[in-house]
Amino acid sequence: MGRNATEIQHLFNRIAPVYDQLNDNLSLGQHRIWKKMAVKWAEPQSGNRAIDVCCGSGDLTRLLAQKIGSQGQVFGLDFSSELLEVARQNTTQPTID
Repeated sequence: MGRNATEIQHLFNRIAPVYDQLNDNLSLGQHRIWKKMAVKWAEPQSGNRAIDVCCGSGDLTRLLAQKIGSQGQVFGLDFSSELLEVARQNTTQPTID
């Protein structure tokens, strides 16, 4: 990774514990609506597979998993290991990797 990418990765690792709170504050809670709209537009079906790139704390990943159900699978990817850990801690659904 280049210097800029490494710096950005470190930034997201540092803010991981307060990432959701920052999203709420900076977007005035609108990010929750945007994520629901994104899932609706994606039209996930029961049994599908989906990937959430730059999944952050996994909000969108979990919304996709709810729609896809236990017969499908959702993958969350992020280059911040700390954000992935937050996503893992917030996830109880077995269909999410």
